[in-house]
Amino acid sequence: MIAVALALSLMDTPKTEVRPFEMALNPVKKSPLRFTDKNIPFEFEWMTEGFAQAWSTTPEPQLRFRVFAQDRKVHAELSPLVTRTLLRLWTFNYDELKIDHKPDYSKSCVDVYLCWAGQPGGPDIGGSKGPPLADVPNRPGRTREWVAAYNRD
Repeated sequence: MIAVALALSLMDTPKTEVRPFEMALNPVKKSPLRFTDKNIPFEFEWMTEGFAQAWSTTPEPQLRFRVFAQDRKVHAELSPLVTRTLLRLWTFNYDELKIDHKPDYSKSCVDVYLCWAGQPGGPDIGGSKGPPLADVPNRPGRTREWVAAYNRD
């Protein structure tokens, strides 16, 4: 019963639409950040797009998210689900909180990259990174509760 309710809540609403690309991107999309010690960007062959109807000036849905994946075998199921989840969060933000992506930044479209390797997280801007998790089990007092409290603060 709960699984059915969750599946129904994640279905496309009349305002949103998920469109996975069936063919690999050619040329491939390169990540804007360089993650490896070789300082080369990751390459992404697969893309799923998320559209949402926001602006009343046009009946067409606008591109809101592009989710790039490195591998179709692992991320084939994940890419549409990530896109759908992002669209549901966007719908809540737009309908309930009355906030939206900045239109002057990439025409309100957000790029998301599903990576195989590299350090987790994003750019270190505004304190967006949490504590280093690699040594949490080896340090006294660093428990799951400590990490949760760190992130909450």
